[in-house]
Amino acid sequence: MNQLRPASLLRRFMRNDHAAIIVVFGLALIPVGVATGVAIDFGRALRLQTHMRAALDLSVLSAVHRPQASRIAFAAAAYSAQMQDSAGAAPTFSHEADGSLKGVATAAMPTHILRLINRNTIDISVSARASIPANDDSCILALGQGKSVTDNAITLNGAPKLDLTGCTLRSNVSMKCNGHNGNAEGAIAAGNSTNCSNPQSNAAVVPDIHAALASNIRKECGLTSYNISWTAGTPPSSPQMITQVHGDVTYYHVCGNVTAKSVGTLIGSTTADSVLIIENGSLTLDRNASITLERTTLVFSGTASSASHQINFPQGKGHAASLTVTPGTASGNPWQGVAIYQDPAITTNVNMSWGPGATLNADGLLYFPNASLTLSGVAQSQSGDCSKLVVNELTSNGAVGLRQTDAGCSSIGLKQHKSAPRLMN
Repeated sequence: MNQLRPASLLRRFMRNDHAAIIVVFGLALIPVGVATGVAIDFGRALRLQTHMRAALDLSVLSAVHRPQASRIAFAAAAYSAQMQDSAGAAPTFSHEADGSLKGVATAAMPTHILRLINRNTIDISVSARASIPANDDSCILALGQGKSVTDNAITLNGAPKLDLTGCTLRSNVSMKCNGHNGNAEGAIAAGNSTNCSNPQSNAAVVPDIHAALASNIRKECGLTSYNISWTAGTPPSSPQMITQVHGDVTYYHVCGNVTAKSVGTLIGSTTADSVLIIENGSLTLDRNASITLERTTLVFSGTASSASHQINFPQGKGHAASLTVTPGTASGNPWQGVAIYQDPAITTNVNMSWGPGATLNADGLLYFPNASLTLSGVAQSQSGDCSKLVVNELTSNGAVGLRQTDAGCSSIGLKQHKSAPRLMN
């Protein structure tokens, strides 16, 4: 038998098609294996990065609302609890000049496959910042619904006297002060704040947290409407007024327009909270009337599309009248802290213009969400330290003196918008 020499065997192997395929396949496995290994290592790195970012986001969000002295320690503990035994160095946290809390976390993740090409680690770095936007502590908030951000929802003309103690002006669009800067602690606008005191433009829009109170409105009149003349202390009788008691609160439903006359407490003396709901009508103050509503919320609502839902003061020729409202404050009263409330479902016949003879003294919330209000008279706090006027648009030519403190609002149960922590880009 002839023996093949090694050189002959190699030539025969190379001429064999099947043998050539095996060689090519074996060589191809090398880059495929390397690529698979790289994908595995970088996939592990991506999962770790995602875990680190989520832990860092949570740590700054949970710490930023705490007192500054304890923020960093709290954030570090929160991050550690989220990461547990995961790789990575302890993060660093810092207080930024804008009041935000910043965190940076890094890790050098050991590789498995990449170390074959001398890549022993993959470096990972993530960062996060959280802040708390300013709460809404405004005495006057203009919602600016249906307006462009460049439109002015607050306009102060001439030289009105504004005394906004402990609070600010705020507009969800823009505001402008013509000849008077407002004397407010801040003039904050989502658009532009022009010529106003302590201006701040491009601020966050404030949500209307009071619209939800409309679910507490009780309607009894249907389309019924009367023209009611009401002398202070002598309420109308049924069917012009319907009286109901729900819990500790007495509800008075008046169907139609009311003209309030004389001097005194409209409903009469009261020892408990009450709600006066004027359905399908407005409240008009008679000439020289001085009307008081104690521990009462005045609500305008109804179903008649043709009805007006306004407060009217006498106009011109020295005519004057005043309305004084103090809200109910009982904890079980759904209208706690609310003085006057226009149903947000009503969008027509809600605008008001109060002349020089108009005086409104009120504590608590004055809510006219769809109204354009022109004020040429006086609007001021009654006796407390919490008044808040919410309108769609305000033009002031008169005197506004509203006070507000956190303690004052807490004492009457008036809720304010509190901003939640948010991540920053």
